[in-house]
Amino acid sequence: MYSVKIIVIGAGPIGSLLSLHLTEKNYEVVVLEEHKAPGLPRHCAGVISYETLRLYGFNTSSSIVLNKLNGAYIVFPGGKILHVYREGHVAYVVDRAKFDEKLATYSEEKGTVFFYSTEAKKLHFPGSKIVVETNRENFSCDKVFVCEGLSRRITRQLTEVKQKPLIGLNVDAEACFSFPKDHVYVFFSKKISDRLFGWIIPLGNNLVRIGTASTANTDKYLEALINKACSAGILDKVKILEKTGGLINVDGPLKHFVFLKDRAVLVGDSAGQTKPTTGGGLYYGGLGAIIAAKSPTGFIYEKKWWQKCGKDIKSMLFLRRVLDSLDDRDLEKIIKRVNLEELSALLSSKGMFDTQSKTVIELVKYFLKKPLAVIHVLTTLAKSLLF
Repeated sequence: MYSVKIIVIGAGPIGSLLSLHLTEKNYEVVVLEEHKAPGLPRHCAGVISYETLRLYGFNTSSSIVLNKLNGAYIVFPGGKILHVYREGHVAYVVDRAKFDEKLATYSEEKGTVFFYSTEAKKLHFPGSKIVVETNRENFSCDKVFVCEGLSRRITRQLTEVKQKPLIGLNVDAEACFSFPKDHVYVFFSKKISDRLFGWIIPLGNNLVRIGTASTANTDKYLEALINKACSAGILDKVKILEKTGGLINVDGPLKHFVFLKDRAVLVGDSAGQTKPTTGGGLYYGGLGAIIAAKSPTGFIYEKKWWQKCGKDIKSMLFLRRVLDSLDDRDLEKIIKRVNLEELSALLSSKGMFDTQSKTVIELVKYFLKKPLAVIHVLTTLAKSLLF
């Protein structure tokens, strides 16, 4: 049996970042990864903020950056478009396979030991040790950090998980598109996603990433998105090159991250540290990894993460509940009662990519000036709460 001080389950970006910081603090760390290499399979749209890029130690000129973004066209069910734009680059499209690979390499260079093709199947608790049963051999440790993502095989052994993740689907495709390369398209419609939205992201010359997420039948929603984009003249001559998918959490964090008297700790997607508005987990999971590595106990980590992130997460959960309560007809009624130019100016100047509590507050202030829209939102939200 292989014995070590700390085991990290998962060599995704959260697990690699966590192991990097732990190893830098002179802990003996082993990472167990079920796939044969980091970054496999790719299941993320790959759009992150500058703050997130820096959080993981990358700069904007890194080879992992495929494209730089500073605007978005938000399409509503009836066809109206909200244009959001800000000078300077707001977000970056990254090559997630390279992103994950480089993080794992950085950690390994610091002294972390990685075991690939090693699937953590179950935890055992003999005495004061934790034994991780895998498909290859057993590993013994004093403490285990669970960064397994939304598969949550080990997480469910530690705590009850009621959340049901969405099924995300991306295709990389060759296509003709006439919109600016530094803009993305976002589509809000229950015909394109029943709980999130659809997206079109330019990757380079004649290359786009098209994706959506839903509770089921994601292929059907993706087909609807591609058809809508082509019929609207946004895309033409679409040729699908690669299809990838994964799970997405928009229901917020689990209640607790720390178990077995601080011997087992959840970090990242497995803890639900994702944005309820978009499902993105690199920012809040990355903060979780850094805070966990710096905290003397898991309980302090959990407290500090909530102190730093709780306000934004709760604001986004409120917005998620509102969006979930609106069908296409409701959304169209609201959009008809607002001035899109005013809303565009507000989001362009006040919108934040990761820390969205200020954005939610500004939106609430704006809609309070539109009583008919507020009444419709509150009525619809009340119905969803009652029924």
